[in-house]
Amino acid sequence: MPVALLFNDSPAENKDLSELSVAIDPVDLESTGTWVLEIGPSEDAVTGTASVGLAPPDVHASVAIGGSVDVDLARPRQRAVVTFAGQVRQRVVVHVTWHDAAPLSASVELLGPDGVTVVGTFGAPGSSKPLTLPADGTYTLRATIDGDGTGAATVAVAAG
Repeated sequence: MPVALLFNDSPAENKDLSELSVAIDPVDLESTGTWVLEIGPSEDAVTGTASVGLAPPDVHASVAIGGSVDVDLARPRQRAVVTFAGQVRQRVVVHVTWHDAAPLSASVELLGPDGVTVVGTFGAPGSSKPLTLPADGTYTLRATIDGDGTGAATVAVAAG
């Protein structure tokens, strides 16, 4: 069953509800107007409950290749957004080390300067495989603790 977040009848986010639940990634509501959460249609008659909530603001940081930065995701569903500058064909490895107890489930993804995913979700804690950057520009690393977890981590970007 399709689930979509719409603004002025245009999709801002789409997901397919194939399990018992679906989570839509946080969407920045950058425009004033009417936002609609559309669920369905479904081929079968179904009943259920939908919950909508506001996500806490992202935690923003930047790091240079060869450096690290600490991020604290103090609220459930908060997301760390860490940026770094890279050059085409530069090789890097991303490391995420959680402080204290690691969350039961977390995800990390790396987006290129054009917003396209360079590395899809890789589990955290952990490190990416060595990556060759496809373009010059600013790269964005997004780390999220799944569910209601919170925690702090060190994000490092090393030359690979």
